Amino acid sequence: MGKGQYNRKLERLTGQDMKQAFITSTHYLEKNTDHINALNVFPVPDGDTGINMLLTMRSVKDEIENLENPPVSLVASKASLGSLMGARGNSGVILSQFLSGFATALENVETCDAQTLANALVASANAAYLAVAKPVEGTMLTVMRELSDAASQASLANQADVIEVCKAAVAAAHTSVSNTPILLNVLAEAGVVDAGGVGIAVLLEGFLSSLLGKSMKDLSFQKYSLPNLAPLPPSINKQFLDDAQSNQYGFCTQFMIQEHTVGIDEIRLQISEMGNSSVVIGNQSIIKVHLHCDNPDTVISYCQSLGAISQINISNMDQQHNEFLDFHSQSKQSPNLGIVAVVRGEGFASLFKSLGCHSVIECINTMNPSTKELIEAAKETKSNQIVILPNNPNIHFTAEQAAKIFGPGLYYIPTKTLPEGVAALLSSSPDLPIEQVLKNMNHVIKGVRTLEILKAVRSVKISGISIIKDQIIGLLDGKLISVGKTAITVLTNSLVNINIEVDQIITIYWGRDTNSATAKTAMKQVSNLLPKNEVELVYGGQPFYDYIVSLE
Repeated sequence: MGKGQYNRKLERLTGQDMKQAFITSTHYLEKNTDHINALNVFPVPDGDTGINMLLTMRSVKDEIENLENPPVSLVASKASLGSLMGARGNSGVILSQFLSGFATALENVETCDAQTLANALVASANAAYLAVAKPVEGTMLTVMRELSDAASQASLANQADVIEVCKAAVAAAHTSVSNTPILLNVLAEAGVVDAGGVGIAVLLEGFLSSLLGKSMKDLSFQKYSLPNLAPLPPSINKQFLDDAQSNQYGFCTQFMIQEHTVGIDEIRLQISEMGNSSVVIGNQSIIKVHLHCDNPDTVISYCQSLGAISQINISNMDQQHNEFLDFHSQSKQSPNLGIVAVVRGEGFASLFKSLGCHSVIECINTMNPSTKELIEAAKETKSNQIVILPNNPNIHFTAEQAAKIFGPGLYYIPTKTLPEGVAALLSSSPDLPIEQVLKNMNHVIKGVRTLEILKAVRSVKISGISIIKDQIIGLLDGKLISVGKTAITVLTNSLVNINIEVDQIITIYWGRDTNSATAKTAMKQVSNLLPKNEVELVYGGQPFYDYIVSLE
């Protein structure tokens, strides 16, 4: 293919163009996932922005790749639906809201011109901002806004075409990413740019390259290399990515209902009882239904009694049990209060189960659960009142989105760490009204502090402290407080620098890569250091972190 082809004009974007552009974007994102993961402010090994965005886009790809000659509106709506159910982590949820705004702006659009595309990008950025309670500039939100502004401006030019709008958006995205450290001091000090913003730039680059007719081998992306950023070794586990896509079962059933005689809320309630991952959206004239079920004929027969059915799409999926949810095999009486917890480490998984948690999602390494997985875990509790304990700030948006899709009866407590989750679980009681349960949980987690001890995966400077790769660091509630050569030294030094009351309980959870003898030595040194405090030692089995310490 000649270079001239890469400079072609495109007056109108077809649905087929958009479908292929999304698919190319997903492949391009996968090529750059390691680089995006490495752009983490803290030098910890679980920087997972790239993986979260990739898995979200893989869900988009799964929804659209079998569409044949679709209109733009259908591709956009399918992309939105895929990202909604597949969203993982905060970056994935924000991306899904971006695509939701994109789909809303392109409703009933067969093909789109430059102006329509630009307007859709503006709507996308607005939707992403609205999804975040307290938007922070210098993040992927800023990149979304500035690229959409550039696209809007480019569309006003005389004879502007789709390619020119996309080129303007890509250029603005790169400029915006480069400026994120100026807007966010923590990025500047760490010597990195915003990882989510880079993910957006990569996706746009892939989108544009597809429209220009470039093949995957022709794609190249300029890595963001800053003084304090040392490259990380490849970290994507291909088996993990494949497994993450296979936790569906039965038949993916999708169709439209027109001229329906029953209200959408009633339809949503009935559909939710017929399968998993049900999504019922629409208005008074048309409704879209999506769910995973074992008997699609039953679903369609029911809906045919409500109105005219069209655009039926039934696909057989891999019937594989979700490895994270071993609650499937257990026969238990339906609880008055269902608790879903997200954990890392077999020790923590066992602990949460022993404390009465009804559904435990055990994440492997850097993996975060998708919206769909949280909803399915909630349904597995077979309770009318369910609480999600995400135990990780990067899962808060996903949990919030799951609660919105699930509807009444599903709540989440913004636990940021596993110790906070343990405290919240201990404060719960099935005999209390849900309002009191939520109040108790929110209150108790405020009294928990979490100390994390782990190895730095790269050299960086944070809060005026220089860290050398492979040094051990101590983080108190996410803030750097200590650096040293050994985990035990950093553990004890960190505790010395913390104001610990004599009545506080110190629980040390030792990790997967720490042996029991070393953990017992650490406990003994902490007990000698703080003789008036009760010190407990529990196996957490968490990856990456030598010790996670609860102070409460």
